[in-house]
Amino acid sequence: MVCVCSQSRTTDRPLLGKAVGLPAAVTMYLFVAGTAAAQTEAEPDPGPVVLGPITVTARQIEEPIQTVPFGVTAVTREDLQDSGIDDTRDLYRSIPNFNYTDVGLPQSNLLNIRGVGSSSTFLSPSVTYYVDGVPLPARAFDQQFLDVERIEVLRGPQGTLFGQNAQAGAVNIITAEPTDRPTFEVGGEYGTFDAYRVTATASGPIANRAAGRLHGTFYDRDGDIRNFLFTDPITVASDDRTIRERTLAAVSGRLRADLGEDTSASLAGRFQRDRRQPTTGLLLDDPDFPRNALDPRPENDVDAGGGALTVEHFVGDIRLTSITGFQAYDLSQSADITDGFLAGATSGRPPFVFSPANSLRRIDEDLTQWSQEVRGDGETAGGLLWVGGISGLYSDFTSVTDITSPRLPNGTYSADVERFNLAAFGELTIPVTDRLRLIGGLRFTHETNDFNGQFTGRAGGAPGVAAFTESGETEDTLVTGRVALSYDVTPDLTAFATIGRGAKAGGFPFFNQSAAFGIPSEPFESSSTLSYETGVRGTLLASRLGVSASLFFNDTTDEQLFTFNPIAGRFEAENADTRTYGAELELTGRPIDGLSLSGSVALLQTEVTEAATGSAVRDGNEVPYAPEVAASLAGAYLLPAISVGLPGDFVFRAEYQYVGSREIDPANTARLDSYDLVNLRVGLNTERFDIYAFGRNLIDEEFAVSGFLAGTSPSGSAVIGGVPGSPRTFGVGARIRF
Repeated sequence: MVCVCSQSRTTDRPLLGKAVGLPAAVTMYLFVAGTAAAQTEAEPDPGPVVLGPITVTARQIEEPIQTVPFGVTAVTREDLQDSGIDDTRDLYRSIPNFNYTDVGLPQSNLLNIRGVGSSSTFLSPSVTYYVDGVPLPARAFDQQFLDVERIEVLRGPQGTLFGQNAQAGAVNIITAEPTDRPTFEVGGEYGTFDAYRVTATASGPIANRAAGRLHGTFYDRDGDIRNFLFTDPITVASDDRTIRERTLAAVSGRLRADLGEDTSASLAGRFQRDRRQPTTGLLLDDPDFPRNALDPRPENDVDAGGGALTVEHFVGDIRLTSITGFQAYDLSQSADITDGFLAGATSGRPPFVFSPANSLRRIDEDLTQWSQEVRGDGETAGGLLWVGGISGLYSDFTSVTDITSPRLPNGTYSADVERFNLAAFGELTIPVTDRLRLIGGLRFTHETNDFNGQFTGRAGGAPGVAAFTESGETEDTLVTGRVALSYDVTPDLTAFATIGRGAKAGGFPFFNQSAAFGIPSEPFESSSTLSYETGVRGTLLASRLGVSASLFFNDTTDEQLFTFNPIAGRFEAENADTRTYGAELELTGRPIDGLSLSGSVALLQTEVTEAATGSAVRDGNEVPYAPEVAASLAGAYLLPAISVGLPGDFVFRAEYQYVGSREIDPANTARLDSYDLVNLRVGLNTERFDIYAFGRNLIDEEFAVSGFLAGTSPSGSAVIGGVPGSPRTFGVGARIRF
């Protein structure tokens, strides 16, 4: 059973100056002990153990990560493989204040960075994913990572160069380039719940001035949550572990061609078919947690894909870049509206009463999106760096929701949203002295959203209107940007201070649950964040220790929230002002040859500073899914295998993650407990092959990753539903290169 700490706001709020407990202490101890040991060695040779340079494109130009004037974490291809990172569910573990919430349905999962982010995917996102320079649709961001070379998580407003819906930050995904010589790799994994994964990659030249790359992934996994069906109040008709079953097939590719001495083109594309039987939520206080009683079992099928055509042309020292993008996805979902155990807790009746398949919801969505960006960048003789350009985006989104229920009005609600976004942007990096740089940039964005909704009722369920139509339009002109100072304290350590402004446009929720009663959907206003950040980034101790530390303060106006209005008795989109502040520390170290350490600590305080009168949100409430403390620690040790007559290195890797308690909604209805995760991986890496074994959540921690208010019990107490985290799993895998 996973308990909810409380169903009211907690008063135990650690200040930023307090110790953060065991995770931070262990992290700092290992780093200090490791680096101290390195310093006491007699005349150590720093060559084999120094940290390598990291180059990023966080400002649309290639530069050392040290000089980026805001919070950024780069995850390399090697990091992704060594940590088993396949999607955002794995990625967020080691990124400070990058808060990911699994709500069960992949298109509805939530993100916030440093406590800035919408509380529902019915609203505009605050974090945008980019793949090869092309933005992903908001409800299709949570896709499998395919053949990725590097992922950059940019924290703080990125409205200057990444634009739309990057109010809190952006995730910049760069896929792998074709190689100049033929290479092939195949891999496979097998583990708990009959989970298996097969991957294959081929890359190399295909013509005199062209090269290509092709990657494929197939993944299949049985469920880990039992689903119960009853024939009478005490008789179980079936009990099978089917919830969270998943089958995924995905392919990606890239073709690169040199069109001339100064011109190159790259065409990248990907497609994935994802079939799941997800949970729509279960009773968190169930003594037999976790379990569902859903009839029929939910089905969530998504086909998603897209591509990017990138053309680069050099005119002297000026680089011109054109990126044409296309994205599309199609969703089909059917689910039982009522879980028997949740309904039993709210009604006091046995789950059997809710077993018949009479409360059904079906959702069909599809989206097409086109984007175009043209930009230039270069450096003047005086060392001034510049980047500027224009961008445009058009998307057409349709959603159809059909409900059959004895308790709700029966019928179909369809919505169509057309979105137009045009922007012009630019940024300058001015060398004031050899060590001091002034950075300034602006983006002007104009966005319109055209909305049309229609409800068609039918007999059955609660009374409702026979038909209802609504329409509306929102139009926003947004000005975003940043100004920063960057100073090289030493050649290896840079300090920065940044003031940035991010924003996202307003709009309409694409589903209106009140349409069945003839009540129109209310639009939500645009939102903006003024952010202040200062920090340092670089290396110390002869490049054995990497450090990135920052302090930040965010003042958000009209944050877009989705809350339950107890007076009106329905969910509503509304705006509220929020304030968040905190600190982040990331460390990487190579104290001795063969040993690598990394760790992070994130501190965060959030507060609603002004909410609408009559709302369930109160001034002083916390932002949901924004833990006050989170930490991670990872260590890897390479031991040469030649001592036992084998090629390559034995690899031992351990990971620890701590996530603090957090509120489940803007109304602060309940608070989820903190949790700890421990992962382990051992293997043998050689030039031609890798073999390994892994264990995740080794301590088999039972925890909830999300929650929601399902109703009240007959005694009047709140009943909280939610989604559990993954249980303990084990597996083995191998990769072969030839």
